[in-house]
Amino acid sequence: METMDLQMSSTIRVGIIGGSGFDRSDILSNRVEHEIFDTPYGQPSDNLVSGTINGVQCVLCFRHGRQHSFNPTKL
Repeated sequence: METMDLQMSSTIRVGIIGGSGFDRSDILSNRVEHEIFDTPYGQPSDNLVSGTINGVQCVLCFRHGRQHSFNPTKL
């Protein structure tokens, strides 16, 4: 796993907040998982995953965590 850095975050073009189906490994090319980190709004629900979809830089955030540890109505 890699930590998210400012240089990488400035290249992201699309952010996707999705459910369980977005953890399929075939959705992203060049997939990189980033450890949870602090933001001004708190920590994300799980590690973020970046990569490309049809050549577009993306980052995925799992709405309620991959282990379903967060109730979506509480986010």
